[in-house]
Amino acid sequence: MQQATASLAQIDQWIAVEERRRGEARRSPPPEWLLEHGIGNGQPGNPRGGCH
Repeated sequence: MQQATASLAQIDQWIAVEERRRGEARRSPPPEWLLEHGIGNGQPGNPRGGCH
C-alpha cells in the first residue's frame, strides 16, 4: 500500500511540473517597446507651445 501511495505522489508531482511548464510556454513575450504617457501630470506635453 505504501508503494502505491508513493507512486501516486510521484505521478502527481510529474503532472504539476508539466502543467507549470506548459503554463510558462503559453506566456507571451514582453513587448519590444514601451508607451509612456508624458511626464508629471500624465498628459503628453508640447514643450514649444503654440500647437493645438
